[in-house]
Amino acid sequence: MSESSIHLDPETLEMINAFVSEAIDSLDMNEPIVELLREEDNSEHINSIFRVFHTLKGLSGFFEMYVINKVTHEAETLLDVMRKQNSKQTEESLTVIYSAFDFLRDLLQKVSVSFTDKQSEEEAEDMILIIKDALQKIQNPQEISELDFLIDMENDEDVSPEDFFMQNSSDEINSSQSKKVVDNYSNNASDPDLTDDDNLESYVSNDLMEQYLSSANELLDLAENNLLVLEEDPKNAELIGSTFGAIHSLKGNSGFMGVSEVEEISIEVESILDSVRSKELDIDTTIISILLSNIETIRDRISKLQGNQISNSVFSNISEPKKVPSVEMSLHKENASLVLSDHECNNLIEENEDYHDESAEETAPPELKKPDNATSTAQVKKTTPPAAMAKKDIRVETSKIDKLFDLVGELITIETMVTHSPDLNGLQLPNFLKSANMLNKITRELQEITMSVRMMPLINLFNKMKRLVRDVSIKMEKKVNFEISGEETEMDKNVIDEIADPLVHILRNAIDHGVETPKARLAAGKSEMGTVSLKARYEGNEILIIVKDDGKGINREAILKKAEERGLLTQSADKMSDKEVFSLLFEPGFSTAEKLTDISGRGVGMDVVKKNIEKLHGSVDVISKQGEGSTFTLRIPLTLAIMEAMLIRVGEARYALPLLAIDESFRVLPNMISKTMDGLEVCNLRDDVLPVVRLHELFNITPDNTELEKGILIIIESREKKIALFVDEIVGQQQAVIKALSDYIGKVQGITGCMILGDGGIGLIIDIESLIDLSETIN
Repeated sequence: MSESSIHLDPETLEMINAFVSEAIDSLDMNEPIVELLREEDNSEHINSIFRVFHTLKGLSGFFEMYVINKVTHEAETLLDVMRKQNSKQTEESLTVIYSAFDFLRDLLQKVSVSFTDKQSEEEAEDMILIIKDALQKIQNPQEISELDFLIDMENDEDVSPEDFFMQNSSDEINSSQSKKVVDNYSNNASDPDLTDDDNLESYVSNDLMEQYLSSANELLDLAENNLLVLEEDPKNAELIGSTFGAIHSLKGNSGFMGVSEVEEISIEVESILDSVRSKELDIDTTIISILLSNIETIRDRISKLQGNQISNSVFSNISEPKKVPSVEMSLHKENASLVLSDHECNNLIEENEDYHDESAEETAPPELKKPDNATSTAQVKKTTPPAAMAKKDIRVETSKIDKLFDLVGELITIETMVTHSPDLNGLQLPNFLKSANMLNKITRELQEITMSVRMMPLINLFNKMKRLVRDVSIKMEKKVNFEISGEETEMDKNVIDEIADPLVHILRNAIDHGVETPKARLAAGKSEMGTVSLKARYEGNEILIIVKDDGKGINREAILKKAEERGLLTQSADKMSDKEVFSLLFEPGFSTAEKLTDISGRGVGMDVVKKNIEKLHGSVDVISKQGEGSTFTLRIPLTLAIMEAMLIRVGEARYALPLLAIDESFRVLPNMISKTMDGLEVCNLRDDVLPVVRLHELFNITPDNTELEKGILIIIESREKKIALFVDEIVGQQQAVIKALSDYIGKVQGITGCMILGDGGIGLIIDIESLIDLSETIN
């Protein structure tokens, strides 16, 4: 953006914001792959990182972000040399790539505020020098010669930024055609009477357009013929690869020529074929029909170009970038995107692939294996109906989704108030009940869909932790093998944001305080490389995030000694369980570290973990064994706003129990109740002996009666602990929209929030875990 472009139209602002958001997402998603470049067989990983810089370079040029463009161009050149050498990379090389990621991420954050990247020109020059220095250390003079004309173009002050971007944006053009394009540009640039548009139009010469159209028809013919054969021979891997290669080349050629319609359709076709190649999708008549239909659509666009309709199709995206967004626009449920889609990051054209204008038989590229953490633009599965392949996506601001979520909650509350109104008691209203049931069905479906929109897999968060573990382990001079699993587990986007900081603190402590140095581990009879794992899984109505290390464990005695010095012990140390002792770690400022570091050990962090998790109505468990390691488990509710609840009554008070925490309910028989030696009431239920907890005693309220045979026992469970809860009555089941207790009331043990009842009254929502802990304290 030029400095004069202070007032941008809303469409351009939206596009730039989308570009920044998706560029940052792409950097975050692919950053963990950098670590894999140290492996011997790293060609696919290098290609993935190359594509990140390549895509960002092209899109930054489109948005006239030429500082980003220059940095990504240099980074792309570095990665290009790396992939040609095809060898494992040094720690120094990885550090340079990480630095480029960090620089670009910081710069993009600035762009999101100022809508220009010019404020970082000086820092960019420093970054470019670092990249070039790394390039000089690894490059072979013979290999770099073919890139000389690109570097010269960048250093040529007479070349406009627009033309520099255009001359560096092609992946599919071969060296002779590159020279021809440069010559065309040079001849036109020498004529001062030519406008910028004339230069651009001359750049895409008629000869080049004819070659593109001829090649496009050949590639379409090849793809179409292959598909017809594949319908009879769906397992023919060679034909599948050849078809993918043809469409892949057509996509790249179309992108270079600016024929965005053909490029976009090719992306969708390529995505389906990629799912076929990876065996995520089986070829059948329906799939073949969809692919042939798309090829026919592409052929129609090519025919129009041949019919002298080139100007509008080819140059509209170049001459009027602010009016016609030529970048790919798509939104995934798990990752809203307008520019850098996952598909674009993982299926971009290879830098040195030929233009395929000589023989259609040469179009099949080598197999391209997608990174494990990548997903394609068209999420096509075996069970997905054909209609899903043509879905259209949009970008929606998170604030709007949050507002929608709140309104759905209010709708559920009002629906409950209407259908359970006391004014309806005793009335025979069959038509009303029928309508109410239909309304209830619709509101539930609306709630489920709204909740699913905010649900995202944990893969991006987990991948960010890879970089953290790498940096901390290097800084602490420790060897750490980091393992992740369960990254496909989905959580509310707002919850993911809240648990990011707690995870950072826990992982830092696991490496700093947990994992020993290689020397210490060998002395303890362990391998010199420690293991830290990060896992996620569902358990009941919670999601468990588990961080485990095989380090030296937590020193119980050291914690007790420090707690005693600070006056934190409320009972005799020998009477405290490990759970109670380890909970002291979460006291503000508590630390047993012998040496303070800039990683951890200053007594900050773990109290933040506890506060953030409790804010989500979750909890943290710690298990540790001296010399063997520690496990931190974050327990997070699946949703923060709406839950299925069982409404119960004790005296005049009404409470809601989470439905997923209830095992069963029943009326008590006299022979089911007995007392222990300590006078504790227990219920003998089949093979279980469960403590009886009287809710009216816990909350000091007056019940209808105190005889167990006249009430109801409800078996509730949390963390493998069960109790028999005694209440007066089960009122019924309904959806509870959770409302937080006011700050004036503060935190109440055993209660997690409140809800509005059908008659307009207030019901308290019981926190099962806290209730069980409270009952154990009283007993």
